[in-house]
Amino acid sequence: MSCLVRAPYGLQEKRRLRNLLFNGSRSYSVPASSSPESPPSLPPFDYEPRPYDGLSADEIFRKRKVFLGPSLFHYYLKPLKIVEGKMQYLFDESGKRYLDAFAGIVMVSCGHYHPDIVNATVEQI
Repeated sequence: MSCLVRAPYGLQEKRRLRNLLFNGSRSYSVPASSSPESPPSLPPFDYEPRPYDGLSADEIFRKRKVFLGPSLFHYYLKPLKIVEGKMQYLFDESGKRYLDAFAGIVMVSCGHYHPDIVNATVEQI
């Protein structure tokens, strides 16, 4: 008696399974042609960010090249400069709103500059 157990699949089924699992050319994603023509928009938000009067993103990027070593780098061509956060949104220097999908642990639970948390903090100080 042999101690080896025969696989329930024959050679043809094994090849088909291997091709299904490891074939890099096969994609199960949605084709680009079936995606909507315009990206989804953010819902209305009753908040206007304060005007920003600090250094521009280009000025900061130039200073970064001068004052920081070349070992400190990022994988972008032009940095995004976030200057303010409110609840679940971030704002760049031009006032464009972004959904903060990369928030830290505290931001996930309460957002940026949440009015209830700000008021509780002010009362305790």
